[in-house]
Amino acid sequence: MKIKDIPEVLKNPNADGHLIAEAIGLATAEYSFIASLLQEILARKPAIWSELRQNVKSDTRADRTWDGTKDGIDETGYRMKLKVLEKSISSLKTILKIRENERFN
Repeated sequence: MKIKDIPEVLKNPNADGHLIAEAIGLATAEYSFIASLLQEILARKPAIWSELRQNVKSDTRADRTWDGTKDGIDETGYRMKLKVLEKSISSLKTILKIRENERFN
């Protein structure tokens, strides 16, 4: 299974527990990896942002300038990927819990 397969697992009402558990593990591992990439960017951001701020008249303009840098674009992308993964993991856990409850009833 690959990350791109997780939405298909979520859409499949007949996905078995093993497949769902595998998707949870994969999504969690991807979450950890993306979070580490974001952490690296956030460690560099203060120094870069401070330099950007010296060349503009406002914090807002510095933020917009940052958002246009490679790190700024990556930061936004990573944050969005983390949100998708959070929602996917939550949904998968809910589906797995329902399947477990159905098995005992």
